[in-house]
Amino acid sequence: GTLRIAENGLSRCREPVCILLPDGLETLDTYAVCGCGRLEYIRLPESLRTVGMGCFLRCGSLPYLHLPPQVETVGEYAFADCGSLLGVQLPEGLRRLGTDAFKHCGQLGSITLPRSLTAVPSRCFDGCTRLSRVGWQQGSEPCQLEMIDYEAFKGCTALVELELPEGLCTIGQYAFSGCAALTELDLSGLQVVANYSDGREEFISDYRVEGFDSQTAGPKAVTVSWNGLTTEFYVTVEEPTISYLYIHNYPWK
Repeated sequence: GTLRIAENGLSRCREPVCILLPDGLETLDTYAVCGCGRLEYIRLPESLRTVGMGCFLRCGSLPYLHLPPQVETVGEYAFADCGSLLGVQLPEGLRRLGTDAFKHCGQLGSITLPRSLTAVPSRCFDGCTRLSRVGWQQGSEPCQLEMIDYEAFKGCTALVELELPEGLCTIGQYAFSGCAALTELDLSGLQVVANYSDGREEFISDYRVEGFDSQTAGPKAVTVSWNGLTTEFYVTVEEPTISYLYIHNYPWK
């Protein structure tokens, strides 16, 4: 059987609205289905393990996607610019998401991330303007997330709910830039590591977090301090804008 669909194998096929991939397929290579603008449904076999870079880039009509349980790796830009993507089901064993994986998926409203994921990479959800909730799959295993990278949720203007799990060590610069609706940050799961000159590392708990203010607009440096040392990450609170006008009471005579 077919084990791999090669680079650009089905890219820019503008006619098909439905693609059924064969059993036994293990790899969708770089840009394999990129630019299939009319694609509305694709069947992914249970044998699939790898979704390559840009695999579904600009599949602008694809509303939903279910990744099979064997998938462990999703490449860079894999679902970027999928403007109609409303939801995607990620497998429990997924270990790696590439940078920009869901960038500019403007219709994506919520997503549940697997507990096996170790990082939310740079710009992963950049520009997902309707993303309001990010949660974690249920399970008995502890969440493996250690890092939320640079600009991971930049421009997620509707984001109101995000749980930071225990074990999280690093939040990159501008990770929440432009998240105007995110008025509270639950940092109860944040872990801070002290790195000593001799190479030792130590998890510390008596650190102090300050600097986040949702009442005024502008960039905010959230500062973490301990024992005279500081580190910081950034969020941006945007000024509310007028979206529309309406008449509340008509002047009846």
